[in-house]
Parts: sequence; structure tokens; C-alpha cells
Amino acid sequence: MKRIIRVLSITAYIAAQSLSVSSANSLNQASALGINTNEAMDINSSMPFIDLFKLSAPFEESRPWLTKGKITYDKNGWPKDLHGGQAGTRFVSNLPANTIPAGLYTVLYKGEGKITYGVDAKLVSRTPGKDIISLKPGKNGRISAYLIIKESNPRNHIRDIRVLMPGGICMGDAFKRVKEARECGDRKYLSFEQHHEQLLFNPDYLDFMKDFKVIRFMNMSGITRNDLSHWAKRPTMSQATWGGKEGVRGVPLEVMVELANQVNADPWFNLPHKADDTFVRNYARYVRDNLKPALKPYIEYTNEAWNGIFSQAHYMKNMGMKQRLDKNKDQAGYKFFSKRSVEIFKIWESVYGGTERIVRVMGAMTTNKRLSETLLSYQNAYLHTDALAIAPYFYIDQKEIHGIRSIDSIFKKLVSPKNRYSIPNILKSVKMQSEVAKKYKVSLVAYEGGQHLVAYKTHTVRDGPNRYLIFANKDKRMSELYYRFLKGWQQNGGELFVAFSAPRLYTWIGSWGIKEYITQPAHEAPKYQALMAFNKNEPCWWEGCRTPAKSLSAQKSTTIARAQTPKKPPARLDPLDFGTHDLPVHRVSHVESRFNTRIKAERKTTIRPLQDSLSAAISSLDNKWSAKTHKIRRVKDRNRIYSRHSNFRLMNVVDGYIKDSRDLAADWQAHWDRQYLHLRVDVADDNFIKDSSKPWSDDSIEIYIDADGSQLSTYDKKNDFQFIYRWKDYGIGMGHNSPRRNLSGVKQKMVKTRKGYVLETSIPWRLLGVHPSEGHTLGIDVQINDDDDGSQRDGKLAWNAQQDIAWKNPKSFGQLVLTN
Repeated sequence: MKRIIRVLSITAYIAAQSLSVSSANSLNQASALGINTNEAMDINSSMPFIDLFKLSAPFEESRPWLTKGKITYDKNGWPKDLHGGQAGTRFVSNLPANTIPAGLYTVLYKGEGKITYGVDAKLVSRTPGKDIISLKPGKNGRISAYLIIKESNPRNHIRDIRVLMPGGICMGDAFKRVKEARECGDRKYLSFEQHHEQLLFNPDYLDFMKDFKVIRFMNMSGITRNDLSHWAKRPTMSQATWGGKEGVRGVPLEVMVELANQVNADPWFNLPHKADDTFVRNYARYVRDNLKPALKPYIEYTNEAWNGIFSQAHYMKNMGMKQRLDKNKDQAGYKFFSKRSVEIFKIWESVYGGTERIVRVMGAMTTNKRLSETLLSYQNAYLHTDALAIAPYFYIDQKEIHGIRSIDSIFKKLVSPKNRYSIPNILKSVKMQSEVAKKYKVSLVAYEGGQHLVAYKTHTVRDGPNRYLIFANKDKRMSELYYRFLKGWQQNGGELFVAFSAPRLYTWIGSWGIKEYITQPAHEAPKYQALMAFNKNEPCWWEGCRTPAKSLSAQKSTTIARAQTPKKPPARLDPLDFGTHDLPVHRVSHVESRFNTRIKAERKTTIRPLQDSLSAAISSLDNKWSAKTHKIRRVKDRNRIYSRHSNFRLMNVVDGYIKDSRDLAADWQAHWDRQYLHLRVDVADDNFIKDSSKPWSDDSIEIYIDADGSQLSTYDKKNDFQFIYRWKDYGIGMGHNSPRRNLSGVKQKMVKTRKGYVLETSIPWRLLGVHPSEGHTLGIDVQINDDDDGSQRDGKLAWNAQQDIAWKNPKSFGQLVLTN
């Protein structure tokens, strides 16, 4: 068996490391959060793999719509002989338009035959063993696709189908998909078509997963209602698909370990309820031999073994009664679950040679103290247990939920003491379970958690209160509740919190995903915003939680939250009189600040409640954010440059945390004449700090300009600029990527106002290297740095950018068009 494990460890998929694809930075090891994966299904909007076919339904599950006739299959599930019929399957179902890139997908396969495509997949070209298909959203704004094997040579049947995303990655960065080789510059381009045997994961999925300390693989492994018991029957790399219905679907262990390795996250494994000792031992050996040594696997026996809706709960009861563990069937089931958990823990202890590199988890019920006591005390199970795991969800009792008629009523009930499942009451249960955990000297962790707004006995999203429940999950107030809930979890004795779940679509059975799809912008996902804000502000607080041991290898790219928009803009000032000065230039490097910024563990912040109406909430959801483009007018009177009605509001928090509009808010405007580009920035700020050698670490304004509008992904050293204006700083800072030019012609004045400060600056076109004319388009972004208490920057607002990358990537700029 040792030899078998070694063979498995060198599969082609695991060879990704040989291509020097970079791993995630180690910052997630300071995170207090984990994330649950989703099931392997064609409706999985997390889209984890570059090969879309891996999530398709097995051919036999597609009867009678796509598969017809008597089909003979090979051992891996490929149709070996059609016998005059056809074999088809869905590989993408009803996903939002931006979930995956629209474009040309490569379909590779072995064998001889003919494949046809349907719904939003259209054949473009065909050569032996390779089809090119077009895949783009339909008129409904969704993407669905299927394929059908119409003909297949039984002596050389069609098999090993791969439906590969367009593009690839640049060597050293597995977290960003690029369209073509020229985007990689000097780095090697790895196309998905040429390297799909090594590059398993969708870069968007890796980029999402990299922010979490732990990944719980319960759903991805497919153990729910699964009778898997023998190692030889486990999911394998060679299977036609890993998707399908419960009891059939499941992703191989090799894939789960590789994902954990690539994003430097501790994996949480759930062992099937019928797994025999050989299965458990081989599983542990594979993990020990292939998981990065610095990572710790969490081990849990099955999932919710006490929950009667699952077959595993009935198995526990039957086994408990068979072994005569208790006369009461429920108690017998609980005791068998505890007993078998310890048996599994001991196998892992034996394989690992101790307990230092594993975390043994006993799964319990949030509101049931007696169950926790039974599981930990039975035959002294706590001596072999490291963590008691519960699922703290807040929601509305089913007796009340069908009476919901507004979003406002949902948020009232979620914080009401009268609702037994409100946040305050669930946190009381957390406190109770924390006391149990302390009694038995184990940690309290959350294996799942978050909102649980579901109306049972409904069957569509239009039934009963479902439309209100769905929009409540999209409402900005949900962000405030999540942050409050996480703080309460921390304050009441909780440690690791594993949210449920990775991006997934809302349905009548719940809005479980913290995003609706993998590429959904952060500003449209309030639950995700809150989790990322908590990640930033509250690094893990418990003993033994590891913090980063080395400097960052990649900059994190998450939008933390959005500032609340004031109903009225800050009061305007009269135009300022300019003076011309010789301005010293401070050339600075943003890279240094990214590597040295520390997390302020002592910060105690909350998200300000946002009281939006239903109509405003729906309107904000329909707002599709993209690169902004605005027209700016030519001024003829130098004494009347600025207008009260030409403001652009900064709305994107791209770094740190902004509490509310009093903490930081800003708007700006721009105008032009033949000599200058004129800009005015009004900032509302409650504190003014200048104490750092780095201007972006203090209160300051950054103006980014791509003067010729070339929209390159890197600075061209000719017409791309980063100007930095710091509060009470006579000089102007220049980003290290900007061209080295004399700033003597730049005019600026910055003054304090009642609510903050205002900057007016005029930048000569000759400095920018272009000749202005009507219709000329230039790239631009305006960003504000906020330091409230000295030392380091606390937050940053941007006009167009969604991430803090403008200092290196002009593609993140918006656009201005010059008009008369």
C-alpha cells in the first residue's frame, strides 16, 4: 500500500509545482476565517476548474433529454458503445454571465466520432481530436451548455473530453488569468490548452480561496448520503466527471490536497460515514505524504451525524443499537458517532506519529449542550479531541418566516430578542458551548455559519417570502449583521469560523454563498465584504494560531467594503487663487508599503448600519460597475474653473477599512484648457495625520493619469503618472513607476475646510506629454489615503479602481473625454 500512495502522489495534476506556479501568500495564516466548498455540479458558480467538463453530470444522469438508447460505458464512465443511441451531458447550467469568460473554448478528446453542442455553446471549427466552440451568455444573461456524443467508434471510442477555458496564466502567478502571451512580458505564458494536465484550478477560484485560513472540503468530497466505504471505490483522477447527484459526485483527494497546497490553507477533511479502517489509513497516509508540512489537516468524521435529514444519522443510530451502546436509539447513535470519531482520530495519530500536526474535530449542534457533553465525555473522547465544532446560524423561526412581507421586517427579526434564532440569542448558545469546550479543554470552532434564511415548503424563488429573503442577502445591512455576528462569535469564546459557503447561486432553498458567483464584484456581495473586513481587522486571536512567518509573496486583491454615501456632498468652496512654485519631487515606491504594512490587531471597529429602502437596494443591485467614462468641459474663464454640479464621488474601498462617511468621503471634478488639466478634490476627514516617511501612509490624495489613454497593464514610463499630494506637504510625491520629469510647472493649493480639506491642482499638458483637443480620451483615477491614529494607513478610497493596483496597473483607471 505504501507504493500505491507514492504512485498517486506524482499524478500529472500534482505536477503543477514543477512549473513554478506560485503559491498564495502566507497572510491567510493570520486569518480567523475558513470557507466551505461547494458540490461538484454543473450549477456550481464557484467554477473551481479550468476544465468545465469535470463538473458535468454523468452521461446516465442526463436521460431522457440528452442520453438515449442502450449505452455501454468503460470503467471511467465514458460511453464505449452507443448501440445506435447518443450520450450527452450538461457541463454548464444557468450561470451568471460573468462567472466564466465569454469567448472561444477548446474541446480536446481522444477517439473517433462526432460531438455536437447546444444552448449557448456553438461549434466554430473542428479538427481530429479538437473542437473550438464559442461560449457566451444568451439573451437571458445566463450561460448554459451541453454536448452530445452523436457518433463514436466502439474500437476507439470518444473519451477524455476536456472543455478548456480560453487564455492561461503567466508563470509564477496562478491567481490571475490572462488572455494571451503578450500580457506576460518576460515571463513564460502557460496556456490552459497546452498545460491543462498541470494547471487544474481556475485562477479566479484560487484568488478567492487564498484569503481563508482553512478550506472545508465536505461538499467538494461528496460525502453526504454517500455509502462509500472502500478505498478502491473512491473518486479518481481518471473519472469522466466528478459531478452528479448525491452519493455519486465527489472530487478526488489528490485535488483537495493540491488546492490546499496552492493557497497555503489548512484542509478540513470529512471522512465518509461507512469508511473502513483501510480507507481511513490510506487517506491519512496520502495527506501526510503530499500536504505541505507546515499545513495542518482538520479531521472530522462525516457531517452532522446527529441530523435526521441525512442517511449518516440513521447509520449512527443503527450501529449504536447494534453495538448496544444505549437503550435509547438517539443516544446510541450519538455514542457510536463519538466512539467511531475517536477510532478515526487514533488512526490519524498513528499515521502522523502523534497529534502535533493534526486537528481532531468533533461535530456538535449549536443549541444542544447535552449533545456536546455526550460526545466529549463518552469513553473520555475529549482526550483524543482538539476542537468542538458547531454551526452558528442566525435566522427566523419557520412559524414566523412565512408572514414576512418586507426586507425591513427581516432585519428587525434577526436582531430581536423575541426571535429565538436571532443574533443575540444564537450568541448566547455560542457562549454556552464555549463553556462546554473550556470544561473539556478543547477549542470551540464553527464548521459552518452565517445567515440561514430559508422558507421551507416553498418550491420556487417567487413563492412565499423568498423574494424578500433573497434581497435581504443582497442588502447592505447584511454586511453589518455579519460583522456584528463575527465580533460576537469572537467575544463569546469562538475561535476559527468557517463560513458557508463559497460562491453559489441563490435558490428557493437558500442564499448560501457569500458571493453569488466567483467573479462577482465585492461591492455587490455584502456578506463577502463583511468577512473580508473582519479578516483584515481581526487577525486570529487564539493560542497556537500561526501568523505569517515570511514576507508577502503577492499582494492581496480584495475589496474590503464600501463607504456609506452622504446624502449631500461636502460644502463647496470658492475657486482658489493659484501661485506658481518650484515644487520639490519626492520619488517614492508603493511596493515598500505593501510589504511593510502591518495589521492593526488592536483596532476595534464596526460597520455602520445602512438603512436603505427596498427600492434603493434593488437599484444598487442592478448597477453594473465597470470602468467609468465621463466627459469634462473646456474652461474659458480662469477665475471660474470649477462647478458645483460636476462632481464624481469616490465609492470604492480598496484597502483597509472606512467606518462611515465622517471617517472618510470625497468627490472630485476635472476641467481643461489648452495649457492645463485642472483637478479639484474635496475630502471629508475627521482626523489629519502627517507622521510618516511614506506619503501614502498619511492623509493624502493620489491622482493617476494615463495621458495618452493607452490603457496598458503596466506603466509606460512616458505618459503614465502617479501624483501624490499629502496634507501639509509642500512638495508633490511621484510614484516610482512614473517618468522622471520636472514638476516646476504644476500648480497646487491645499486648504483645510470645516469637514476636511480641499486640493486644487493644475497639471501642464506639456508635462503629461500630450496635446489636448476635443475628443481626446485619457485614463484617470483619484484615490484618498486615510490615517486616523498615526503610523500606518487605515483605509483608502478610489473612484474607479476596485483593487489597490493603480500604482502599477493603468488598466484600473477610469476615463475622461475632453469636450468643448
